[in-house]
Amino acid sequence: MQLPARIALWTIALALLAAVAGAQPDASDTKALGPITHESLARAGVTFDPSQSRGVFIGVNAYTSSLGATRPPNLKSCVNDAVDLAAAFWGLGLIQPAGITLVLSGTPSKPDSAAALERLRAAGANVAANARRDTIDEAVAAASAAAGPDGILFLAWSAHGFELNGVQYLTPENFYASADPPPTHEIQSRALSEATLASVAQRSPAARRVLLFDACRESKAFAPGIPQLIAGAAGMVTLYAVTSGELA
Repeated sequence: MQLPARIALWTIALALLAAVAGAQPDASDTKALGPITHESLARAGVTFDPSQSRGVFIGVNAYTSSLGATRPPNLKSCVNDAVDLAAAFWGLGLIQPAGITLVLSGTPSKPDSAAALERLRAAGANVAANARRDTIDEAVAAASAAAGPDGILFLAWSAHGFELNGVQYLTPENFYASADPPPTHEIQSRALSEATLASVAQRSPAARRVLLFDACRESKAFAPGIPQLIAGAAGMVTLYAVTSGELA
């Protein structure tokens, strides 16, 4: 799926987010699925300031750990996805570059994504040195704390993933395992759970929080995907690549 189709999914998510926050869409607006900007949110009765938005956009193409018997195979498009998504939200007026942190392992494979990364960097976005678990933990905690009440907190992750006992786990750059498929205890201790990210997001001052998980939800395989399932409550919208038990 190319970027315009992804943006359509994100705008639907943000429409739901506005509804959760108490905004009522204008029934006379014939562009209900068009880009949702801070102006359109303001018209809907939502106080919004993009300078208060913060976002962590994680893309893991390269798995670099030398430990263990196995590590996830490298991917091709996750860095593209993270960069393109950050650029799209910037272009929609929902976040400013200074509020963007890109946590990447690998480099963009598409020229357009590489160019977008350079534009973001030049405009003031922060690009982390790696996508190890400690780097991700620090970036998510900092963004969650810094997001303001009139902004949006975005946490987006494109990488390999698992689902165990109904919990989504996402793999950082330094994930490794003793076997393939990885034992449950290794996933739980070395990957990062959706529940952990959601808990950090819930403590953010931001009244609106969007979590995007672009990864598998099956316990015996790795692959990236496209968010298709939308669920949200209490100011938070969560998008998954696939439904429970599926490969993306």
